[in-house]
Amino acid sequence: MKQIVLIEDSAIDTLEITNLLTKISEKIPYTLKHFHDLDLGFQYITSNKVDLLLLDLEFTFENRSAVSIIDDLPTELPIIIISNLSHFQKSLSSKINIQRFISKENMKRALTEPVI
Repeated sequence: MKQIVLIEDSAIDTLEITNLLTKISEKIPYTLKHFHDLDLGFQYITSNKVDLLLLDLEFTFENRSAVSIIDDLPTELPIIIISNLSHFQKSLSSKINIQRFISKENMKRALTEPVI
């Protein structure tokens, strides 16, 4: 079973992502851990086996941004960035572990494509 971590602060976006992921659960069994706290999510990822990270790039917590933790994550961890901050897409495209950059407006279509 795959372990997916979602770091997202918007309750509405979290609900939408969760609903979309349930559609793929028959094809790819997974467990989902959701964090509203960037630091707790980061701590979980660095101390547990995680197969995929869904990261809200617009997330900030206690003056720390989601962008700032990407370099500190394991390079073998696949990351899907979910954001409307498209100006980061080009600068982050050189990161080996970033698999996809999804705008929140295209999230429904993009998350139904298998990535795990």
